[in-house]
Order: sequence, then structure tokens, then C-alpha cells
Amino acid sequence: MFVKTLRGLMFAAVVTLAAGANLAPAMADAGKRSAVDLLFESKHLELLNKGTEASYRIQRTVSDAKMLGDPFSDDIKIGVNAVDVEGKRDVVIKIFTGERARDPRVETGMTGNPILVFFLDRAVSNFALVGGGNRNYLKQQFRDALRDKADIQKTTVEFGGKSVDAYRVSVAPYVEDKNARRMLGYETSIFTFVVSEAIPGYFVELVSTFASALPDTPKFEERITLEGVGAVK
Repeated sequence: MFVKTLRGLMFAAVVTLAAGANLAPAMADAGKRSAVDLLFESKHLELLNKGTEASYRIQRTVSDAKMLGDPFSDDIKIGVNAVDVEGKRDVVIKIFTGERARDPRVETGMTGNPILVFFLDRAVSNFALVGGGNRNYLKQQFRDALRDKADIQKTTVEFGGKSVDAYRVSVAPYVEDKNARRMLGYETSIFTFVVSEAIPGYFVELVSTFASALPDTPKFEERITLEGVGAVK
């Protein structure tokens, strides 16, 4: 599903166009960066050279396997096959292993890390699973929230034996949604992105947390972490 949206990094063009002039004030404050800038306008693959790859571990934990399916952990690898004169990458995307493995995909002319698209697509699909709603509507609300309501904090992560600067972007896109009453308490679900320009692959950790305020409802989390990353503060 996510492969269809890889060109242009799915949300990137839409978010940027929708934000329009609204981006300028957010960027005017020196040192303050917007979620759109951090997630969509940075060159995620700049530190990944030909023949290298970013390896991620996805972990899905659930409170009720009967309702949400079994928990699992698996691997996702983003490899660089070639780099052109403009710095764009041809990448091979390997999602899962063993019986869950999908056929490897090759995408050309990339500057963005496909792991972001994979995460966003699963975030929306998983929310629809527990909170209901139309996927296109949920995507639009997610876009708007990243543009207008995301919380951005500077942080540090451990990588390669040292502490490096990073940003944490957090958003709860449905918490004030006009349809929140229909979302079975899951409107408070939170999505977090940790990124660092000092780390190959750029995306350090991506987390979706689904929990309802209603009693006796299942909760679950999907966490995607870059291999080699230590403590995320």
C-alpha cells in the first residue's frame, strides 16, 4: 500500500502546499524548525552512501492478541544502490523477513527515507482499525495536525558511542477532531518521530501509541527503531 505513495514522500508535497504562507512565520524564528521542515524537507538519505543501508527493528506490542492480532518484531532495511550527481539515491526497500517478508522494492531518485511513508501508512491504518473512520479523512487530519499542532523538542540520542543532537516531534492529530466522539476513545492516540541529521538514515525512532480512555478497550504500540541507537532521551 505504501509503495504507491513513495513518489514525493506521500505527505510532503501535500503538506507543503497546504501550509503555504503559514510556514513562513513558523520558520522566521531563528533556530525554531517546523514539523514539516524536520519530517519532509530534510534530506534523509544524505549520510547513506552507495552500498550502505539503514536497518530498522519494528516491534508491535498488544494488550489483547485476540482482538488486535499477535505481537511481533521484525526487520526493515533501506539500502542505497546508487547515488547520482544531484545526491539522489536509488534505494532497495526490504520489509520484514521469513513468512512476513514482502518482495523487495527498488525506488529511484529518492532524497527521503521510505521508512517515514511506511510508518505513516501503518499509523493511519492502525488507527482506522481501532478508532474507525475513513482513511482519506484520517490522513488529511494527520497532515493538518503535523502542520499546525505538532510539539517539537530538542533532545539527544546515543549513537556510535556518543551523544548526538536530535529532535522529537510529537502529535495527537485526532484529540480535538470534530468526529472524536465516534473514535471510541482512541482520539488521544499519540505519534512520535525522533530524527537526527547526524545519523545515517535520519529517522532514529518512530512510535505509534494507541490507547483509549474508555474502560476495557485494548491498547497497542508500534515502535520502529534504527539499529545501533542507544538511549533516546
